[in-house]
Amino acid sequence: MNFKDAIAYMDTTINFGIQPGLEQIRALCDMLGKPQERFNSIHIAGTNGKTSTARIVSAILVEHGLKVATYTSPHLCSYTERFLINNYPIAEEYFADSLDEIIPYIEATNEKSEEPLTHFEILTALAFYMFARQDLDCAVIETGMGGRWDATNIIFPEVAAITNVDLEHTDRLGKTISKIAWEKAHIIKNGSKAVAGSLKEEALAVVKERCREQKVQLLSFKSDFALSSVARIDSQAQMISVEGLYCNYNDIVLPLLGEHQGENATLAIAISEAYLEKPLSLEKLKEACRKVTSPGRFEIISRDPFIVVDGAHNASGVLKLVSTLDRIGFSRLILVMAILGDKNIDEMLKPIIPHADLVIVTENHSERCLEAEKLGKKVAVLSSNYKVIKDIKEALRFAIKSAKQDDLVLVTGSLYTVGESKDFLNQYKPE
Repeated sequence: MNFKDAIAYMDTTINFGIQPGLEQIRALCDMLGKPQERFNSIHIAGTNGKTSTARIVSAILVEHGLKVATYTSPHLCSYTERFLINNYPIAEEYFADSLDEIIPYIEATNEKSEEPLTHFEILTALAFYMFARQDLDCAVIETGMGGRWDATNIIFPEVAAITNVDLEHTDRLGKTISKIAWEKAHIIKNGSKAVAGSLKEEALAVVKERCREQKVQLLSFKSDFALSSVARIDSQAQMISVEGLYCNYNDIVLPLLGEHQGENATLAIAISEAYLEKPLSLEKLKEACRKVTSPGRFEIISRDPFIVVDGAHNASGVLKLVSTLDRIGFSRLILVMAILGDKNIDEMLKPIIPHADLVIVTENHSERCLEAEKLGKKVAVLSSNYKVIKDIKEALRFAIKSAKQDDLVLVTGSLYTVGESKDFLNQYKPE
């Protein structure tokens, strides 16, 4: 099986949906020899910031001499982005060969079940299988959705972390912050340490109760560690200082924009300290943060014209995006948006549409994407200056042609939108 064949196989599993329960993923991993038990792990759940936090943790641990794998989702341009070894995507050949090896076990599991393994379950088992053969010191594992029934939740992590909790996937996780927090808190297990980011009071109460039940120590933002200062250096980086679990870390340059990224970095530092059980080397921490990237999170694609992509896909993510925009200099904002239909779209649009001088409504290729015409009607409630262009490539072309010097073209609404846009923009040549 080559990489093209592997992608074709994975694409056939996309429509297998989402199903609660860990029986399927456990059954498959049991057949594979329980690979998830052959490496130490850090497990990260949360509404926003999971990927950025995971990537910062991995960068810190690698700089401190550990061999680290990272599993995140979704990917933007290639499946291999989901699986990092020492911060680099795995080779396409390794992905294809590993998938080829586990397909007989996937089929055997499916034969014994009423429902086939889902796309995410297969990718998660594949991650565990590939990581188990890498002689790792640690794997940083991001949940896909929720926590309790997430396919990743068959690991027993040394550190379990929750970035934040907001309303999301309310049809599956619950309609209140407390219920969603309860779902996410199930990554915390007896024998691990728990680290919590900036949680709302009702979410923190639920996490504290889970820690009591599991007899786990909880280390929380502002109580045990804190972001003590943050200042923008320029349009590409900021400088933060952090009160860690063991000591203070000052004047860290972070090439990720937005105060929320400062909070993500603060959480990542605390997670790393908790895992290593000692203070970090300031020199190595600074080097790790200097190198860190988080694709699709206020990622600057071009300076001429000024193009940024950001995968904000819920109301809280959009609010953080708007806060970041307020700190960036530009003349007009040209917004390109495609959003999945199962999101709270009205709440996503309210904070950002008033900031835009032109809104271009489009569609990504996800089956869950809201039709451009329907999204356009929602945008029309907030702005009269919008245009519906269903084809995302044409939408991007129009946005770029409409941009003048000092304007900002911002692509957002979904990580699927960002991924497809990056594919196009990386090859685009102005006419």
